[in-house]
Amino acid sequence: MNKKVLIPFLALTMLILMVTPTIAVSPTTGTFTQVTVLVSVDPGKQFMTDDILHIKGSTSAVYHYGGPWGESIAAQSQVNTVELNTVSVTGSALLQTLDVYAAGTLEGVANTKIIGAGPYIYLGPTFTFTVGGRTGTVTHGAVYIGALMEGFVVKYGVSGDLKGAVIKASFSGVIINLGPLAGVHLIEGAGTYKLKG
Repeated sequence: MNKKVLIPFLALTMLILMVTPTIAVSPTTGTFTQVTVLVSVDPGKQFMTDDILHIKGSTSAVYHYGGPWGESIAAQSQVNTVELNTVSVTGSALLQTLDVYAAGTLEGVANTKIIGAGPYIYLGPTFTFTVGGRTGTVTHGAVYIGALMEGFVVKYGVSGDLKGAVIKASFSGVIINLGPLAGVHLIEGAGTYKLKG
């Protein structure tokens, strides 16, 4: 191929790669840890049948600390259903999530099991939060007493740089019922992410 043909061909190839970088970029994947604080802002509909507390339509303000996207700008969790045995402090919850970051928005579903009452040792970083009208400090190594929980969440990116992302994480935590953070849900999660390239 002569130089008169080769140089325009190379220039055209470079232009195509610059204009359509998604063709040349593969998805980004990784692992992450994140701490989440939930504070109820609307109790929704609550009623008892025998020893079982049922909650429908409750809404929480949510603050995410850490993780690959930084701190959340705004987030909320809408409770679809909660069933909690108030004697054994066991039950389950299914929640819809909506998280807004500077990089974009994630929507998802969290499936939570409440596994009894007891102490929870927080091993994440110390940080201060303000969410849902509450301000507090969560301290590394502190022991919080309350309803213990564990679960799994799947979230999908729906806007911005996070559009097309898939996030999966398992988590554990506590619904604190003693001290200055009473009523706060403290959750530590770890998982994987795949960003659309």
